[in-house]
Amino acid sequence: MLRFYLDTNVYDHIAKGRILERDVKALQSALASGKAASNFSTVAFEELIGEWKTNRESALRKVRIAHDLIGFENSLNPPDILMRDAVEAYAFGKPEPSPIASEGWIRCHSAETAAWMRTNRG
Repeated sequence: MLRFYLDTNVYDHIAKGRILERDVKALQSALASGKAASNFSTVAFEELIGEWKTNRESALRKVRIAHDLIGFENSLNPPDILMRDAVEAYAFGKPEPSPIASEGWIRCHSAETAAWMRTNRG
């Protein structure tokens, strides 16, 4: 299985039509069939809503694309948590930590994100 991470530029290019619809559909098909897998990240979400004050419509479009393409489940931890957990595991001889945000964090932020998207559907 191919595993990959999409930088926010990809969502931007999809929103602007720079990535062809047939290529997006091919990616969706690969994800749906299990031939490919990806994770979203908290950092990507923060970047996508970065233009909220200056271009709300564009920010919403990109967040919707990310949600519909990759989803917000199994989001990667922010870099500070990734580093902290890795250093602590190494220092104390613990197993390598998962890069995936905890279930509680995911539930909390997924609910907040879903509410945010419902409220801001344009």
